[in-house]
Amino acid sequence: MALLLAVLALGAWFYWGHLAWPIRLAGLLLLSLAEALLLIASHEAGHGTLLGRRRLERALALLIGWPMAWPSASYRLLHGLHHRWSGSDPRDPEQVRLRSPGVVWRLCLFGGVGLVLRAYLEAWRLRGVQPRLGGALLLDAIGVALLQLLVLAIALHQQLLLPYLLSWVVVERLAGAALQLRGAIEHWQLGPVAVHPLITGSMAPARLTFPPG
Repeated sequence: MALLLAVLALGAWFYWGHLAWPIRLAGLLLLSLAEALLLIASHEAGHGTLLGRRRLERALALLIGWPMAWPSASYRLLHGLHHRWSGSDPRDPEQVRLRSPGVVWRLCLFGGVGLVLRAYLEAWRLRGVQPRLGGALLLDAIGVALLQLLVLAIALHQQLLLPYLLSWVVVERLAGAALQLRGAIEHWQLGPVAVHPLITGSMAPARLTFPPG
C-alpha cells in the first residue's frame, strides 16, 4: 500500500510539477497505474484482508474510491452478492456474461466510466435484495459529489481546469481499460486462478463466504 501511494505521489509530482510534457505524460501513466492498483487494493479492504482491521479498511476503501468516483460502500455490498451468486445465479452483479468476438475491446472502450456506471446501476437494481444498498448508494453519492466539487473548485481557483480535465480523461481511459480487462480475465478464467486466503478448501469462488456487516 505504501508503495502504491508513493507511485501515486510521484505521478502527481511529475504531472503537476510544471515539468516538460514528456515527463508530465509519464506522470499520467504512473497515476493510471497507481489508481488501478489502489482500486484493486480497495477490493481487499472490502474483504477486511488488507490490514486486518475491518473498520479502518472500510474507511480506507472510501478514501481510495471516492476520488475516482467509485461507489466503494455500495461495491462492498455488491461484492458480497457476487461471492454468494458467482456461477450459480444470473443476478450476479459482477459476472461478465457476454463472450462474443470483440467484446474485450468493447469492455476496454467502456473503461472507467463503464465500471462506475455499472456499479451504480447494479446497486440500484439489487437494493431490494440487499436493503443496505440504499443507504450505501446515498453515502457514495454524497461523498463522491462533495469530493469532486471540492477538487473542481480548487482547480478553478488555481486556473488549472484544463490540466485537471486532461488528467481525468487519461487516467479514466487507461486505468478503466486495465480494470475492465482484468475483470474479464478473472471471470472468464482466461488466466491462472489465484486462491484467495478467505477460501476454505478447494471450492470455486461461489462458495466463498463474505463477512456480514
